[in-house]
Amino acid sequence: MALRPERLVGYIARDLESDLARWLPDAERVSVSPGVRPVAPFAARMPGGAAQVLLDFDAKVRSGALASLYRLNICDEWTYGFDFASHGVEVLDADRETDIAADVWSLATDGGGNHYVLLTNGQVALWIHDEGGLEEGGAGFDGLDALLWWKVRAAAVHRGVLTWSDVEPELVALQEAGVILDVECG
Repeated sequence: MALRPERLVGYIARDLESDLARWLPDAERVSVSPGVRPVAPFAARMPGGAAQVLLDFDAKVRSGALASLYRLNICDEWTYGFDFASHGVEVLDADRETDIAADVWSLATDGGGNHYVLLTNGQVALWIHDEGGLEEGGAGFDGLDALLWWKVRAAAVHRGVLTWSDVEPELVALQEAGVILDVECG
């Protein structure tokens, strides 16, 4: 059966730790300051399943259990949990018409100043810093589980633990726009 985004639901809670132990056991772990704003108020605005995924991810980030992953930089309150709205930073929707800064949770940067952001509907988008808006054309991920599934594999390929041919069949089947963009840029 081909890999589909819905099969990745629950990845962070179910499989993330074992994948990190298998492919990235000695990778540096993410560390954020206690000053990062609480995630619960944002999660409360999301559908139940998506909220739980964010809460699971947040627990891993804050506990130091998450490995540092290739092109998913989480280091402080300027990356993880960055509050665009309170800092007066616009986050325009993909049509560049509406500021949705209050409706995104910053997950990480991509190493080039762009932010992976979680939308209240549970989807992940890329905020392009020099345009002030989300990547046009829906170049994101169906959810946070799909983003982490891909980033763990990308990190393993980058470190030489996996090869591109190890991951390519599943990536092609998955058809996540964010994977395609990431591969083209990286």
